[in-house]
Amino acid sequence: MRNLESPTPTGDSDVTCGPTAAHRPGAAADRVPRRPPPPARRAGYLVAAAINGVIWYLANIHPTWHAVSVLTADARLVLPWFNLSWLATMAANLVYVAYDPRWLVAAGNVLTTTLGLAALISLLSVFPFDFPAPAWTTAAHVLLVLATIGTAIGVLVFLIRLGMILLGTSNTERR
Repeated sequence: MRNLESPTPTGDSDVTCGPTAAHRPGAAADRVPRRPPPPARRAGYLVAAAINGVIWYLANIHPTWHAVSVLTADARLVLPWFNLSWLATMAANLVYVAYDPRWLVAAGNVLTTTLGLAALISLLSVFPFDFPAPAWTTAAHVLLVLATIGTAIGVLVFLIRLGMILLGTSNTERR
């Protein structure tokens, strides 16, 4: 049986957590997170752009959402915010296919997550839903509030990450 503290053929230890690993040079906490190779990233960006394009198409060109019985006519009031979020996310991912330095992806994350937050806030303020039972209305409000709080936290995290990348204080390279 192999000793868990012994280095692997690459020189890394098999142990990646715990007090011993955290203080050892080359431990998982000290490593720069690796990005997937460029072809994999490009494929991911294309898939993300395609998904956002399909969602935009379904909501605008082939709007079957009008048939959803719990949506009111006020749903049209929140659609512009969602359109802006979907189109910006699609555009950002298409830009990343050609050019994706960490700082640009971080800036794009700030922008697209902020637009998503604006869409959620508009959804909360308009609340274009008419559920058959009050419990569903309460559940929808709670879920939207939680999603809004989580997205706001995401914006702050992405802002901090962008700042760290731009200032060179992050564990990631700036290229």
